[in-house]
Amino acid sequence: MTETDFISMALTVIATILGSIAVMLAILHWRGERSIKESIKILLGEKTYNALPSLPTTLSVGKITVIIGRSRVISAVSDMFNRAQKGDVVFGACRNCMNLENDFFGNLVTAISRGAKPEILIPMNRSNVEFVRRAIQIDGMEIRDGDMGNLRLIGILNKEVVLAFAQGNDGTYLGLHVPEKGITNDIYLSFKETFSQSPIITQSDIDGMNS
Repeated sequence: MTETDFISMALTVIATILGSIAVMLAILHWRGERSIKESIKILLGEKTYNALPSLPTTLSVGKITVIIGRSRVISAVSDMFNRAQKGDVVFGACRNCMNLENDFFGNLVTAISRGAKPEILIPMNRSNVEFVRRAIQIDGMEIRDGDMGNLRLIGILNKEVVLAFAQGNDGTYLGLHVPEKGITNDIYLSFKETFSQSPIITQSDIDGMNS
């Protein structure tokens, strides 16, 4: 399955099940056909949007929460770690894993200590080496060298998933929190296919980046 096929499948499944305009706007946003501001204007209506003192940070549309901004998406993921329990599979894929807040790691470590099992895909490159160096020291962490293309995601199997999309080169983020078991599990199946075929990152891989 190609990157385009995967993203289209994931968003189409969500849109079909939840019937949410937010998801369709996310598809347009990912394709570069609409900016975040244009998407929010459609969600709220032009009159309400023009009356806003600033761009909203979150919006609830049906069961989906739309999150604007990378730091807020990371915070939502960090909060999700707090809901992971013994036996839960926490799965995720990122592209650029720099500048993550300490709460992100702290809450992930706590989730692992409760018995959650993390499965993480990350491209092994110089930009991500510090994240990998820190994460590989966490007992129970399994990190593999790979990604899901331009799609960023973190989820808890059978529970919920956060999908994130970056706009252009300015780092603007649009996140979608989807608390739906069926959707989460469909996305996990595609994630797991890539994860299973990707090599495990070892300390020697990290050392090789520094040589």
